[in-house]
Amino acid sequence: MQRVRIALTLGLVLSVPLHAAVAAEDILLKTALDAQAGSVERARAFADLRAVATDKSISALASLLSDRAWSHPARSVLEALPGPAADRALLQALDAVSDETLRAGVVNSLGHRRCTEAAAPIAKLLGAGSSVMTEAALNALGEIASSRALEALLAYQPTAASTTSWADALVRAADSLQRRDRSNAFKAYQLVVSRGPDAQVVAATVGLAHLAEDPVWSVVDALSSKRRPRQLAALALLRAGEFGPALTEAVGRSFGTLAPPLQVQVLSVLQDRGDRAAVSTARTGIRSSDTTVRAAAAKLLAVFGEESDAAGLVPMMTGEDDLAASARLALSRLPGDHPTRLLLDAFHGTGAVRAAALEVLVARGYRALVPELVRPELYADENFSGPAANALATLGTGRDFRVALELYRQVPPARRPLLDAALRRLATKDSDAATATAAVVAALEKLPASESGSLYVLLAAIGGDAAFDALSAAAKSAAVEQRKAALRALGNWRDVQPTTFLLERARDDVDAAVRSSAVRAATNLYSKSAFGGAGAGPVAALVPGAIGGLKKTWPLATNRMDRNAILVALRGLKDPNAKALADEWEAVMK
Repeated sequence: MQRVRIALTLGLVLSVPLHAAVAAEDILLKTALDAQAGSVERARAFADLRAVATDKSISALASLLSDRAWSHPARSVLEALPGPAADRALLQALDAVSDETLRAGVVNSLGHRRCTEAAAPIAKLLGAGSSVMTEAALNALGEIASSRALEALLAYQPTAASTTSWADALVRAADSLQRRDRSNAFKAYQLVVSRGPDAQVVAATVGLAHLAEDPVWSVVDALSSKRRPRQLAALALLRAGEFGPALTEAVGRSFGTLAPPLQVQVLSVLQDRGDRAAVSTARTGIRSSDTTVRAAAAKLLAVFGEESDAAGLVPMMTGEDDLAASARLALSRLPGDHPTRLLLDAFHGTGAVRAAALEVLVARGYRALVPELVRPELYADENFSGPAANALATLGTGRDFRVALELYRQVPPARRPLLDAALRRLATKDSDAATATAAVVAALEKLPASESGSLYVLLAAIGGDAAFDALSAAAKSAAVEQRKAALRALGNWRDVQPTTFLLERARDDVDAAVRSSAVRAATNLYSKSAFGGAGAGPVAALVPGAIGGLKKTWPLATNRMDRNAILVALRGLKDPNAKALADEWEAVMK
């Protein structure tokens, strides 16, 4: 029998035609009221009845409002019914239901339906029963949000336990009545601001601003308040930008009266807002004695600052703290030539100021600084050499490559490693490979063989036939150290082009150390050939070629260190065949 009932219930509820709705309502209501039916079946009937119930179900549903087990399901159906009949049934139950918990449920339902006729009887329940009833009444009045409901909330004197619910109800009712009952809504917001908990004070402060004759003054007054919730509300309104530049300007006029932490928050909000009217406030903040305020002001000037702001920012740009970083950021973004001129003056100074100016000029993309960066005397200062070389790499182009090579030759050998990265970047930015190679070869001719290693690596970075020919020739020179340096550089080549030559040198060179250098270089190139790019793992399709190359290299490795390097390369391929080969060769070594 139960299966038949469930089938009938589901079949009728899921049917679409309107003519079946009445039948569905009758059957669902019968199931819902059937004390012999299972609780799951009845609960499902109540749930489905919400979609099809009409006024004819109200009387039966109302009879369950005093039933502890089925009052809530019955109320949920009544809540969904349109029209005044359901309101009347619930209002009658408000007097008829004696159980206070169930009665509180009826109050909640009337609030959910926003039944304006219920405001007066529900108002009488405030403070007249348990905390459960009081909470239900407050919540319902806040939902009903009629003038009568709001008046009842205004008249109520909350206990400590009910203050939050009371304030929340007042705010909700006032929000709904802002246009229809402006006077009482204003009173409600004021009352919450004076007596409510923090969260509701924030909401009431926002409401007051929207009702105030002078909303800008209202927000500024809240911002200037000593109460944190009011300040937060004002910051939220400032961030929202509802009152436009007028509010931004008014906040700027009162900015000096605010405490530094609040000033920082105001500046941060104005930065997020993107309101150009905030620039005057930033200029006030930049003169503050508080470093956190100055830092926040500098960040705002990074968005809206003008040429004239540079003079105030330059003295702040030196150091590692947030203020210095913010000043450098702002200076890097200010428009016009005046900031650049001030920064150049600082660059021609000494110490930390010079380094800070260099950083900002690079951030501004000031290409005209390059001739300054290739003066050898700059690199006498060990603390300035690194930043200068990095600036040259960033600002320079391929057209600056030759002069950078000349600089490399002129600086002391101890400073040259700082220029390696700059030379590689300049050589590959927009230079012709053959032209760049010719420039490097010319520079090599002016350097002792013992100082040529880095330029050999540079040739490998440039690549191309001319660079390969130059390195091949160096790898056959009479000087052992020069041959080793050239072979190590070939190990940095971008592909396996040099491997045939490297294996030849590993086999034929008369010096054991040179042969070892060739083996190591070939091992490195074959190992790299299996990887798809920076940070990527081995590519399965490329692994067999790498294994084949390492097989060619293994017989030429005559010392344990070179052989260990090949074993490490094989295992790095993450391939079963490569691992098996490495295990086999390792066993032979033992």
